[in-house]
Amino acid sequence: MKRLVTTTLASAAVLALAQTAAAQSLVLGTSSPGGSYFLMGGGLSTAITRDLEGITLSTRTTAGSTTNMRMLSREGGGLNLGLANLGAVYNAVTSTGKFKGKPPAKNVRALMALTISPIHWVTLAKDNIKAFGDLAGKRVSLAKAGSGTAANADLILRTVGVRDKIKAQFLGFSEAGNALRDGNIDAFAVASAVPVPVVSAMAATRKIRLIPLAPNELKAVLGKNPAFAPYVIKAADYGDGVVADAQSYGVPSTIMAQDSVPDETIYRIVKYVFTDKTNKYMKTVYKSWNPTAGIAVFKNAGIEHHPGALKAYKELGMTK
Repeated sequence: MKRLVTTTLASAAVLALAQTAAAQSLVLGTSSPGGSYFLMGGGLSTAITRDLEGITLSTRTTAGSTTNMRMLSREGGGLNLGLANLGAVYNAVTSTGKFKGKPPAKNVRALMALTISPIHWVTLAKDNIKAFGDLAGKRVSLAKAGSGTAANADLILRTVGVRDKIKAQFLGFSEAGNALRDGNIDAFAVASAVPVPVVSAMAATRKIRLIPLAPNELKAVLGKNPAFAPYVIKAADYGDGVVADAQSYGVPSTIMAQDSVPDETIYRIVKYVFTDKTNKYMKTVYKSWNPTAGIAVFKNAGIEHHPGALKAYKELGMTK
């Protein structure tokens, strides 16, 4: 009897050790407060940690897409998963744009595509800034250095020829909204899925204008990255606070992972994300939540899916 008890306890200890070894503690890179990545990442980490036994997902507030891709590209860089726009992902994998001169990120894999994230250029309507040329001499926040927004904002301003004519600042989304409201800057950029929290907050208390890209400006910008696509931001998406629609361009948001994250872990996460329960919950966190497998999107950009994600999509009937 004593031997039986000893054997049983030993077996239980081995099982406990195996379960501990199988447990995964992962870190997801998001963005600064006021952006959609901050909200989506927080909601997703809460749900996964709560419902998926053996997986703990915490978030790390970062500058955004560019920083997340830099951290993901290094083993031991502090992230296992990260939210990033496809433009930044493409640049990291091909050593272009902000990643020019850097080794290509060969260790990152796609999990899913999310909503399109257009870049917004926000000004107060009373300041009568209606075109990019009007920004000359103005104080403009491009978002935090190292963010996808800052990279895209810099690209646009250089493409339309006003980058050297503005007084650039690099503020987080919420900080930029407060600075514009208080008259400390004249405009700010934010690239995020519609509706962007900071833009909604601004539109609730001020009349604002979104600076549009002229047709020739849009054409020039779209030629810079295969992940870019035209996008018209509708004023109606922000209630009565935005004075007019604005022609912009959008980039698919994505969730990426290091290829070292076990296939089974990614498989469980992806299967969980596409349940009705998760979808319902995430829409209470961020109403534009709309994940897709993004098979064609990633293929066109030359980005590989994580094997665990592909296994999940095959079972879900979302790929062959």
